[in-house]
Amino acid sequence: MILNLNWKACGPIPFPSKRIVNLAIPTCQNKLPSTLNFHPPPGTLLYVNISSGSDNAWQLDWMMVETEGLPGITRYVYNTETLHLSTDSSDDDNTAVDLLEMEVQGTEIYYLVIETANKTDAGSDSIHLKAIIHGANDAKTGYLDNEDRDDFVVGENDVFIVPGMRKAGNVQCITLLCWGDDSWEFDWIVVFSIKSYSQPPRVFWNNETVLTTNGDEGVNEYYVCRNDNQWGSDELIELV
Repeated sequence: MILNLNWKACGPIPFPSKRIVNLAIPTCQNKLPSTLNFHPPPGTLLYVNISSGSDNAWQLDWMMVETEGLPGITRYVYNTETLHLSTDSSDDDNTAVDLLEMEVQGTEIYYLVIETANKTDAGSDSIHLKAIIHGANDAKTGYLDNEDRDDFVVGENDVFIVPGMRKAGNVQCITLLCWGDDSWEFDWIVVFSIKSYSQPPRVFWNNETVLTTNGDEGVNEYYVCRNDNQWGSDELIELV
């Protein structure tokens, strides 16, 4: 596959413009990122465009852009629309695109602590889960996946650290979206950001909804707010 990269930038930056770009290979094929070194024009990164020169469909999850020696200005962009890149628009049920534009959302780091329900068959090996955090603004994650562990195991909780997010503000609701048919059911989710320390963690409870792309077993999108379905331990409810 041929990839052509370009980005929109604004304003001068007082440091060399050599940057390293890490491209994540699709989660469903290969989790290992690859690295490119190149010299873009100086400026503040606003978004990155990627175009494909091949009809071999490919899905990018996220991209990290940083200046060599200055990790403090690292920026992340995510394929928030979950689109495949291909010159053949008929790929992926006629939703593939030849040009993918990914916006820099911000610099917020969100933590999502998710507990899978303690029920038989509640766990999943391939749920391919994303989240949208709703407050004054929406912050959209990439795939929630820890490369070094088996996530979404029955009765266990997972911590997902998502950098490069837009600041949602006072978090009120969350939307979960899945692209896998291996059914999964969660118990509760806690969302917080250390940078926005003035905003308390938010707890979201499930109402026994099952997530899956198989419409006979559940739903592929679930929207829940902080005052919905409150039940469980007093300690967690106090966080709300």
